[in-house]
Amino acid sequence: MERVKNFKVLIRADASTGMGSGHVMRCLNLADRLRQKGAAITFASREYVGNLHGVVKQRGYPIVSLPARRKISSTSLVTEDAHETIQLAEKNAPYDLVIVDHYALDSRWERLVRRIAQRVMVIDDVAQRRHDCDLLLDSAFYKDPIQRYKGLLPKRCKTFFGPEYVLLATQFCEQRERPLQKNSPPQRLLLSFGGSDPTGETVKVLTVFGMLSLPGVVIDVVAGRANPHHSILNAQCQRLKNAIFYPHVDNMAERMAQCDLAIGAGGSTVWERCSLSVPTITVAIAENQVELLKGLQQLGVIHHLGWHQDVSRKQWLNEMKKVLTDSQIHRKLVKNCEAFAPRVCTEKLDEMIELMMREV
Repeated sequence: MERVKNFKVLIRADASTGMGSGHVMRCLNLADRLRQKGAAITFASREYVGNLHGVVKQRGYPIVSLPARRKISSTSLVTEDAHETIQLAEKNAPYDLVIVDHYALDSRWERLVRRIAQRVMVIDDVAQRRHDCDLLLDSAFYKDPIQRYKGLLPKRCKTFFGPEYVLLATQFCEQRERPLQKNSPPQRLLLSFGGSDPTGETVKVLTVFGMLSLPGVVIDVVAGRANPHHSILNAQCQRLKNAIFYPHVDNMAERMAQCDLAIGAGGSTVWERCSLSVPTITVAIAENQVELLKGLQQLGVIHHLGWHQDVSRKQWLNEMKKVLTDSQIHRKLVKNCEAFAPRVCTEKLDEMIELMMREV
């Protein structure tokens, strides 16, 4: 596909300590791919605590800052969000495409922003609200995605379903061209619960590691920029001796590829791990992760423990002992991951980008 001139895109997504960073990060990955094809991208995002405005600007994108506000939970607030977005972003209008990645915004918002956009694209993975969009991307893994969205989309909407369309950073796509052998039993672990870890799982799991004897095992602990527990985690790692604390890393793909086993949740990083054939012990920390993780458990690519509040320290201890000491369990996870990895982030993503940038 040749570069397209004067193709303007507005992306509406938020990040915060509570909601995490996944929405903005996957939109940044999509923006990078669109920019490679010649698109001019502008972000619109609210100034919540834990926002990623600095990251967006560092990646070279202008950002329209919307003031922080209470949770968007009513028709009036959805309408206000649309009007604020239009007012602050219209100086660069009209946009060829507006992309929205936000669980609180639906067809009401999408209809209003059409006054500054030729087309509207939605990124979603919960299938719980109506949309008025021309394109919809849901890269989650479900048996019948069409049925999930029955009655929620206009007939004209073009859909992109499945992990083939996962919006990975290019470093992951490049890293999987250099696969690394996994050690069984695991010798290097990666502990990470996303960019903010809103439920404090990293602290909980590190406490359990303190009850284990793991000679020769190294634990890389990556917290994320918005994690509020940096000082606690750093102190825990210093006491453990074999744990190394990283407040943030820019080479996550490389570190992930080097580990033999990961421990984390079911957000965007679940696809990063799958793409690099990294088996994971998981818990769900948000409602939208529950069904996805159950599906991946059935495929045998993760060792899933359930809803985070239901998993006790004793259960964490027993399950980690099982996976860390039983080479057969670990090798089976690795084998299943290697079989699933080719389904993540394929050439279909490039086909989607091309369709997104076609002239209406």
